[in-house]
Amino acid sequence: MFYDAEGFLVSTDFHSFKLKNAFVLSSYNKGTVIGVEVFDGDSGAIREMYSSDRGSWGLKKAPDIKGKRYTIRQLRQASDKYYALRQYIHINGKGVILTAASRKGETDEMKRFFNSVSIDLDGNGSGRSSVLLSKLQRTSVPITVDLNDEPGKPNTNTQKNSDTSLMTVVVVAPRPTYVNSARKNMVTGVVRLRIRMAKDGFVSAVSINKTLPDGLLRQTLFSAIRTRFIPYEQNGETKDAYRSVEYSFSIY
Repeated sequence: MFYDAEGFLVSTDFHSFKLKNAFVLSSYNKGTVIGVEVFDGDSGAIREMYSSDRGSWGLKKAPDIKGKRYTIRQLRQASDKYYALRQYIHINGKGVILTAASRKGETDEMKRFFNSVSIDLDGNGSGRSSVLLSKLQRTSVPITVDLNDEPGKPNTNTQKNSDTSLMTVVVVAPRPTYVNSARKNMVTGVVRLRIRMAKDGFVSAVSINKTLPDGLLRQTLFSAIRTRFIPYEQNGETKDAYRSVEYSFSIY
């Protein structure tokens, strides 16, 4: 599980929301990838993340789930390649994003995951099977610097396409937003990263190939780490894969 106390920003044309104490964790079991993200921050940030993800990567609006004092917003992707469901929740000053995806459609693991979600408005955490995020083992994501001016190759990776392999499927790659200092200084351009997409469905390492100043690098690093994907498979076994990704920043 990745954790960062400082977190990142979610910005719109009119507002900038700070998300702190960011938890990002992922697991892969029986063909299903499960992801959990938790942040401290304003509800406006979760609304903006939902709006940004909606329509991208084939994610479409699914029916809201309305509780007594909360609403769970949902995005769904159902195609012949994979099925994914993403839930967005804000409660008691915390934003939560849940993701599950599989090449096999809506799996039993996926159903169990979402059915197990219990919202405790009083914050007691009294469920017998409750596990505090603060008690989980934290894993750092190694970040190296390998700057070069070569054109990016967003689709390059180490995967070999064959009858016995299944390529990595990106479910959602969140778009980083501008920060005020970069907008004020009219910073534009591209941040290029090379990421390791691990066999457990988590971005476990990042190499910086091209960067930008004024906080934009941090924004893109969080976007990369928050990428949700179904890992590469070869001969029925999941494997790590590498991919180059670019994030563009323009001011209109």
